[in-house]
Amino acid sequence: MQNNSAALAQTTKRRTEPKSYNGTTRLIIQGETSMNIIIVSTTFTKKEDAERIAGLLLDRKLIACAQISGPITSIYRWQEKVTSATEYTLSLKTTQHLFQTVQETLIQEHPYELPEILGQEIHHVSRAYHDWVCGEVK
Repeated sequence: MQNNSAALAQTTKRRTEPKSYNGTTRLIIQGETSMNIIIVSTTFTKKEDAERIAGLLLDRKLIACAQISGPITSIYRWQEKVTSATEYTLSLKTTQHLFQTVQETLIQEHPYELPEILGQEIHHVSRAYHDWVCGEVK
């Protein structure tokens, strides 16, 4: 039976074998590990709220970077009525092991009663970008 560090090293090597795709080296991440990169997204009515929360998450080293897009138009059902709103999307790059903390921070700091908080695992990412994101978060 292998010790845990030897097994982890072997798993890490298997997970990070580079593949070539259209001349670009890609990092293929397979399976669920705590260092998988995820993109967490949420929306805000005010761009200033998105900027404030992005700064807070960066200061706490919970994300490596954030992008704010918009304005966008969101159409949704809320309290039995179909409505629409102009919003800004905040996309956050972090790792899977920090999702819970990022989510808790968003719930605590978000001005919405029920904020959209979506996490998407990234399966293909350059090795250099993966290493940068992992090095920027705690």
